[in-house]
Amino acid sequence: AQDAFKQVEQVIGVPLDQLLKIPQGEICVAFIAPENPEREKGFVVFIDTKDEVVQARKLLQAAETIAAKNGGNRLTEKFGSHEINVFTNIGKMRVFQVEQDGTFVFATDRAIMETVLANWNGAGLERTLAESEKFTTLMKRCVGAGEGQSQIAWYVDPIALVQRLATGSLASTGLALFPALGLDGLQAVGGTMTFSSGEFDQVQHLHILLDNPRIGVIDAIGLASGDSTPETWVPADCMAYSTIHWDLRHTINVATRLFDGLMGEGQLANQIQTRIGGPLGVDVLAELAPQLSGRATHVQWIERPVRINSPCTIVGLQLKDPKAFKSVFDKVLQKHSAMLEKQRYGTLEY
Repeated sequence: AQDAFKQVEQVIGVPLDQLLKIPQGEICVAFIAPENPEREKGFVVFIDTKDEVVQARKLLQAAETIAAKNGGNRLTEKFGSHEINVFTNIGKMRVFQVEQDGTFVFATDRAIMETVLANWNGAGLERTLAESEKFTTLMKRCVGAGEGQSQIAWYVDPIALVQRLATGSLASTGLALFPALGLDGLQAVGGTMTFSSGEFDQVQHLHILLDNPRIGVIDAIGLASGDSTPETWVPADCMAYSTIHWDLRHTINVATRLFDGLMGEGQLANQIQTRIGGPLGVDVLAELAPQLSGRATHVQWIERPVRINSPCTIVGLQLKDPKAFKSVFDKVLQKHSAMLEKQRYGTLEY
């Protein structure tokens, strides 16, 4: 990597090993999409360099050189008490930059930079992210017992992002369906990553913040609680295991109401039967779904001796009554008899 970087080093004037040392604290990247459609959208970046500030300033000189080659330059403007560098023609855009206490701030829009500096100096023109109830609700759940401070934290408000970036009549039509479908109930997604935490190499948290009460598509996510103890048939030497509990009846009822409301009476049932039930050989809604308890398990395992195709996948769908399911299963076997072969293992037939 150092050899390949030498051409870049000639441009920026900083070797790779020194470049990697420049960030000495927090690195923050944020995309800003203001509610006011007249305001520009853009990015803001913070890099804390501490005692590597001299090396960081060399990169600014390189940025000025790149801008000059593209017909741009570096200007200096006053933002209150701050002196701001404005680089033109950096990737066909203007970039605003300021340095304060060893921290470098970059923004792609003047109004964003003004807001950042005002908040930074205590003027409080707008609420900060740390004051957002959605952000704090998510982040306080992303800490586990015995874990140190996370190295990476991230947060997205997906619906606000779509609403503020959407343009054109087609996008407006799609956004108008959000409340009817309940998609605006997806309030935020966030998480953290912690490295070298006790006995673990890496710990990740992911939380999804949903509106309450849930409606529409969000309500159709019929997750349920239940026992997560691995089933007796799960091999102890498996390399991956996951299990989930799902209220299938609730999901089907809500999905039917939504889909049929848009496409016509009975359309979801027809689609399910055409795409799944027909190829399978059973009536999914009438015969198969009522037999499933809602617990599904996915296991990955390695078959010995180890070969390139050794990884195996095991999927288990828990039944309410295995004996009652036998007639349904026989239909599936009969439909696909040409592709199946019965074998025995001890007293079990499979």
